[in-house]
Amino acid sequence: ELNAIAPIISNFFLASYALINYACFDASFADSPGELNAIAPIISNFFLASYALINYACFDASFADSPGFRPSFKYYNMWVSLAGALLCISVMFIISWSTALLTFFFFAMLFLYILHRKPDVNWGSSTQAHSYKNALQAMMKLANTEEHVKNYRPQLLVLTGNPAARPSLVDFVYNITKGSSLMICGYVVPYAPCDRVFAVIRTLDRQLNEWLKKRHVKSFYVSVANPSLREGARTLLQVSGLGKLRPNILIVGFKANWHSQGVDALNEINDYFGVIQDAFENNMGVGVLRNVGGGLDYSELMKRHNVGDTARLNLPDVTQPVPSKDRYIFIWLIVQNA
Repeated sequence: ELNAIAPIISNFFLASYALINYACFDASFADSPGELNAIAPIISNFFLASYALINYACFDASFADSPGFRPSFKYYNMWVSLAGALLCISVMFIISWSTALLTFFFFAMLFLYILHRKPDVNWGSSTQAHSYKNALQAMMKLANTEEHVKNYRPQLLVLTGNPAARPSLVDFVYNITKGSSLMICGYVVPYAPCDRVFAVIRTLDRQLNEWLKKRHVKSFYVSVANPSLREGARTLLQVSGLGKLRPNILIVGFKANWHSQGVDALNEINDYFGVIQDAFENNMGVGVLRNVGGGLDYSELMKRHNVGDTARLNLPDVTQPVPSKDRYIFIWLIVQNA
């Protein structure tokens, strides 16, 4: 992180040295005829601008209710900090409006320069605290809002397994939500919960969230550890979402290899149908997505090439082209009575 911001700090100090040299030159030039007050507005405005920024930073951190900002001064008040910032700005314009505008321009250019460089460092700014606070308040407000059919949105829970193994499935479902409704990629890790499995889940959370970000897919990712697919999916159906942001549709892939293992795969088939039944019991819609030829699933291809690290995953979005032939879409209407 220090290496990322080192060029910015270096450039800032170079700019500071340039300003000091300019001030020394200006002071020498102004002192020669006995007019030292000529540079007083410049120095005063820069100091007042620094004080204004410090006061506003204190006010903003307090206004965001950030628990990490705990001033120890007994008589501290955030409104006094705001008043101090406004007072400093007022005095800047009272001293010299032209110098005040020049000072604002300098600080604005410095701010835009930092934004342009986009250093890969977490500043811990109050903007993050405001984002959390605004999101929490919006969730509470949404929880108390009465639903209406005109505002219905499909909120999808997709049993993707490892999303990196089914990029086409993720992209297809994202074409439904388009970032305008909730999308959750659920992964049932087929192991019993333990310390090592939890460590793997934390690594998967970090890597797969980064994978979704790089693909520009606005989706959440959640994983649970359970040896049973049905029990893990049942957990996802119960705990996924928050408040009104809960999935109302379950999307699963078609179990294409159900006939390959015969009777030995009967338990897996029962678990698969059990997941669909649990979704109906949870008052959710169900979508079963099938693609002939297994074009949505790269799991076997990943195992064949020993691809376990999602950071190294670079698979194409389509499989090898298949010969042209007739394709059919089957739609079953399921009516479930009480």
